[in-house]
Amino acid sequence: MDYRKCTLNSIWGANIHCGGNTLFVRRGQPVAYVIDRAHFDALCARAAESHGVKIQTGERISGNYEASMVIGADGPASHVAQNFKFPRNSHFVSTFQGIFKYSCPDPRAVEVYLSPDFPGFFGWAIPQSEECALIGAGAKPPASSKRAYDLLVKSLGSPKELSHSGFTIPTSVRAKTAGIFGSRKVLLVGDAAGQVKATTG
Repeated sequence: MDYRKCTLNSIWGANIHCGGNTLFVRRGQPVAYVIDRAHFDALCARAAESHGVKIQTGERISGNYEASMVIGADGPASHVAQNFKFPRNSHFVSTFQGIFKYSCPDPRAVEVYLSPDFPGFFGWAIPQSEECALIGAGAKPPASSKRAYDLLVKSLGSPKELSHSGFTIPTSVRAKTAGIFGSRKVLLVGDAAGQVKATTG
């Protein structure tokens, strides 16, 4: 699969802001890519189908599993994990982000903001192009990620918001991520298992 088909921008470094100071980090080549996630997911689905996978959409399975092997890749509030009574993961941060008409200082560098305004996490501005950026912030509950987000957006001059969303990031791995239940093997992966890079989400 050629991920370059869904690449929006290449990232060559970061500007890390903390306590009124900025650390500039640069490499001589791209270290990451900003992608169109919806396009990427569609490419993954088509690649899976080309290998014989059958994808059914618009359905939610709530316990009536017919397969002998179940992979729970259904997010931090995994229904698979709940159904098979895996131990809960109680370590999370909440985040809020939006796409903005905003030009980052360097369109090839992410902006990272470390501040008490983002307790337990940080704020970010990721250039998708020279005119648009993904701006967001996270906070460890009970602190409000929406309040952190609003503070960051205001500090950046209140640019025009085009869309926004909120999501949860697990910051620890579940105590158990796989098991055998009768004749059925179950495996949790990704957010469902807490297998997330906690420093970035």
